[in-house]
Amino acid sequence: MQYFILVKIFLFFTFLTQPVQAVPACPGSHCSKVSAIFYKFCTDNGLGSNVKFPVIAPDGNSNCECNCSCFSLDTELTLGSGVWSTLPELTANGSEFLLNPLTAKSVSLDKALGSKVDKVSVVKVKFSNGSELVVSENHTFVTPEKVTIMAEELVLGATVLDDDLGDVRVISIDKAYAYTGSLANVITASSSMKAEDHVISTNGILSGDWLLQITSDTVKGGVDLRTQEIVKMDRTPVDSK
Repeated sequence: MQYFILVKIFLFFTFLTQPVQAVPACPGSHCSKVSAIFYKFCTDNGLGSNVKFPVIAPDGNSNCECNCSCFSLDTELTLGSGVWSTLPELTANGSEFLLNPLTAKSVSLDKALGSKVDKVSVVKVKFSNGSELVVSENHTFVTPEKVTIMAEELVLGATVLDDDLGDVRVISIDKAYAYTGSLANVITASSSMKAEDHVISTNGILSGDWLLQITSDTVKGGVDLRTQEIVKMDRTPVDSK
């Protein structure tokens, strides 16, 4: 009996002294697929808090880490007044307002999400109007048909909308850009379920907020901003007729 107890103690301490393996980062598209499950966890943590959480990896047999984030922290957002500002300069508690160029209305900036990353694979894309963005693979842009498209789906020559609702083309794209720094995302108009109310301007390009992004991952072919609603927690997209 003492022998077996000693063996168990030895194995236990051997386990404790093993080096902890670093958990790799998940692909952005995978994170957004499971993000609704961790919605409250992410929204309870603020910008710059290094928010990361482990999830089951795409292979189903290992773990990887997700961040509550989407675009680089130096991305400029258009305020309701028309002035551009970066996220660290804003107060995300509903007292600040961003411009939604699609509806030509101001929307409340209700929450900022963020985390620091080290050499994470993201998408770096440049547009014909000179704008450049560093975003996650599942960051949502808006096509001229008013349907969302993910950054990972963009190709050279693809067309999206700028904040004047004009067409801009993708002139260069790197889908394996190794980024180190802070990534962020925002929740706007949290009281509205209409997909079109969750569009913001990022460096002069139309993008979706966090709620539109997680909705995009549940809809094949993109979210139709004219007819669909966003996913909230365990809700699924429905037509807003």
